[in-house]
Amino acid sequence: RAGRAARQSLAVLGHAAAAGAASLEQGTDVARAARRVIALDPPSAHGRLAELFEPGRAPSAVLLEVLRAVDSPLVAADARWAVACARALGDPLLRSEARTRLLHLGDAARDAALATAGVVRLAAPARPKAPLPAQHDFLARYASGAHADVWRELGELGATVRHADLVDEARAVALATMERVRTNLERIAALLRKHGYELRQGKKAVGKRVDASKLLGQIEKTAGGAVPLSLAAFWQVVGSVDLSAGPGVAPLGSPFDGLQEEDPLVVCSATEALLDLKLVERGNKGLPAALTDPMAFRLGPSANAKVDPEAGDDAPPRVLLPDPGVDAAVRVAGGPAEDFVAYLRRAILRGGFLALDAAAHGAGSRGLPLLTEGLLPF
Repeated sequence: RAGRAARQSLAVLGHAAAAGAASLEQGTDVARAARRVIALDPPSAHGRLAELFEPGRAPSAVLLEVLRAVDSPLVAADARWAVACARALGDPLLRSEARTRLLHLGDAARDAALATAGVVRLAAPARPKAPLPAQHDFLARYASGAHADVWRELGELGATVRHADLVDEARAVALATMERVRTNLERIAALLRKHGYELRQGKKAVGKRVDASKLLGQIEKTAGGAVPLSLAAFWQVVGSVDLSAGPGVAPLGSPFDGLQEEDPLVVCSATEALLDLKLVERGNKGLPAALTDPMAFRLGPSANAKVDPEAGDDAPPRVLLPDPGVDAAVRVAGGPAEDFVAYLRRAILRGGFLALDAAAHGAGSRGLPLLTEGLLPF
């Protein structure tokens, strides 16, 4: 009878894995099925349920219900569950539940599980100090049009960009860059409104110029170190930007019809970044170092959440701090880091929409020439 019950419960879990989150909405009790499998034969439970944790086998919503059925004593008794929890740390939906289970392990058992799972804690990019250049004229060269070269060379200096003989010039380059960025974003936002694209923030799509020095000080204190000069200049000159669409859509026939689905540029304000960092600080309080979250904030929502805020913010672009370099590193789950200025350049050269590609002839691509005409290089 116990074997039959276990098989029935496994069938429920298998159905949920195949059907995904929709099966949960239809009332399939995944947690009850998992608990039943575990209660009937705890030593063999991991073997019966392990296949659900293989990459691509089951959606996160199903795995979350399984993890909720695995209590901390079982994780302590079976190292395989500890490893499964360690691997689940990389999934934003599973991280909290998995971390709770791992907290109840001893240091040695937890470290062993993290090592077996190959968990690597994210950290801000290393910025080694390069030799100080004997001569430099970065600002003059930037003003003459060597935009990409100047940013590349400043980036190669690493933490040396903070040297007393260089930092003011590097900061001036960052401010000059963001003046051009602001001009471009204001032009794009005005064109979008003119042609019927309803900006979520209306006339506030591009933020206000602010004296961000106090906020930057609070961010650096919370993060434990420096904010990259590019990001500090953006918050000073631009403030924030949100080109996502409101509830309305551009009228049919408009060159901007469909643009809302092309990953509109959104960059948070310094205030929003500070709030994110404060949440991380609070969540890390009292945790072992191996289980703390990196000091990071969401630069903006994920592409899906920009279209539908109710869809869930599964993989937002993030910036890790502290970072003494000239340019911030923007990270999206599963992809390589991208310099913040390059991220802005990529978005603005696509009319403010990161996924817009004229060659693909997708939604809104007809409006790309109009949006990019007359933009300032930066």
